[in-house]
This record gives sequence, structure tokens and C-alpha cells, in this order.
Amino acid sequence: MSEQFLRPKEAAKFLGIKESTLWTWVKKFPDFPKKRRVGERMVGWWMSELKEWVERQNELAS
Repeated sequence: MSEQFLRPKEAAKFLGIKESTLWTWVKKFPDFPKKRRVGERMVGWWMSELKEWVERQNELAS
């Protein structure tokens, strides 16, 4: 199975947040996965990196 690349709107939906909150998190959390540029005007995140970040946040909250 190939790795899934999520554009900002898809990444926000995956995380259960609004797209504006996604961009806030990018600036606010230094450990948030770095966005990837795949074209001149296209950025996004690997789903696996977002999953790992969410898991780390859940561990820290417990």
C-alpha cells in the first residue's frame, strides 16, 4: 500500500480541525510534521507523519 499524501484541506479533515487551525498548529507546535512541497504551488503532509504526531500528543496527554 502506498503512502497517502494529504493536501491542507484533507489534512485538516483527517485531524478533525478546520484548515485555519491546521496553519495555526504549523506555527505553534515546533514538533508538528513539516509540510512537504511537491510542486510550485502544492504542499501537504504524509498521513503517516500526522498519525505519529497525533499518537505522541495522546501519549503526552495521558
